[in-house]
Amino acid sequence: MSLEIHAGHPLFAELRKKLLWHCTSAMNFRKICGDGFIRPIEGTSNRWSNRPYACQTLGAVCLFDFTTESSEKVLSAANRWQQFVGSEKPATVLLGLDERKLPGRIVRYPENRDTTPEESSGPIPWVEVCHVGPIPVSAVVSHLLVCAADYSKYSTHENLDDETLISVEREFREICALEAEQRAKQAAQFRAATESPEFKAQLERARQRAEEMKRGKP
Repeated sequence: MSLEIHAGHPLFAELRKKLLWHCTSAMNFRKICGDGFIRPIEGTSNRWSNRPYACQTLGAVCLFDFTTESSEKVLSAANRWQQFVGSEKPATVLLGLDERKLPGRIVRYPENRDTTPEESSGPIPWVEVCHVGPIPVSAVVSHLLVCAADYSKYSTHENLDDETLISVEREFREICALEAEQRAKQAAQFRAATESPEFKAQLERARQRAEEMKRGKP
């Protein structure tokens, strides 16, 4: 399973296709389609910390720009942004936006860092972009569905209907279930190994050897 994004990762090439991206869940995507807009998050809620998002403080929609800066700069902040790419189970919906169709002001890094209050969580360097005000769905030109368990499993769609979304969710749910099963099996094997008499005997011999060395015995 691949959850680490690097220069040679196939998903990284998709993200670098000169679009701005908004990450959301399948449930919220359906709400967006019904409403006709991607709207800023109201209030101060933040699922990742107890501080509001930087874009929230600007009344803006949080977007990601993986193209403008060099791949080196973008990947230098991967530990901050790659969690959002697969944050929703079984699939995260990434909405690819044509910047020319966006009606509001775009606040890029580092301006969004310098104009947001200190109590915010701070923008992600180089990639986080804030769009002030709602975004009409007419600006969405691509849909990217990413599996939560394996970022190398994704699908791209120019248009995304509910039937296709349900089908991809079903496929990715099976992958997530398999990954969870494998993780549980590995955990059980680890527990069995560490609780075995042989392992405990090795630990005791290592402890005794450490005590002998501490007392100066060869």
